[in-house]
Amino acid sequence: MPANLNRSFRIDISDRLLARNLCHEYLAEYGFKLLKETEDHLMFKRGSSLRNLFTFNPLKWKTEVNIKISSSFLDCDFSVSTIGQVPTKSEERTWEVFSDNLEKFLIDPSFGFKQENQIQLRKAKTGNWTYLKEAILVGVLVAIPLTIIGEFLGVNDLAPAVAAVGAGIAIAIRVQKEKTSK
Repeated sequence: MPANLNRSFRIDISDRLLARNLCHEYLAEYGFKLLKETEDHLMFKRGSSLRNLFTFNPLKWKTEVNIKISSSFLDCDFSVSTIGQVPTKSEERTWEVFSDNLEKFLIDPSFGFKQENQIQLRKAKTGNWTYLKEAILVGVLVAIPLTIIGEFLGVNDLAPAVAAVGAGIAIAIRVQKEKTSK
């Protein structure tokens, strides 16, 4: 499982100032903060490793966006941390759509990116709730017999830890199977 999802693109530009402003507009819409700005470089960040553990919104994962702007082209690199996540196909697709829509917006500032991003984000979040429900079910099904076994063996703390690990492994296996089957 990769520790980062990376996406990049390069486009030709004719107006550096417009390209800069469009990058600011697009990324600010989704809560990205500008960390560095020079004449030829923009760096935006969002999220944290801790937040990665608790969010169902992949656009809130720890992310760094580096943008280099020359007089004739713009290079954009996304580095999305997946620490604490098991990225689903839908979450990976969310980042693909998000970066593709930034590229489209930079080419055509009248492009309405918000609706397409929202639709894909909704798909990812819906899928995440499905996985969470399954993880809880697996955790409960593992915890019940382990609690009984733990009582007989005098190891009462065994069930919650093993149930949580078992649920996590079951979901990771399911996500990996879905990625390889389609």
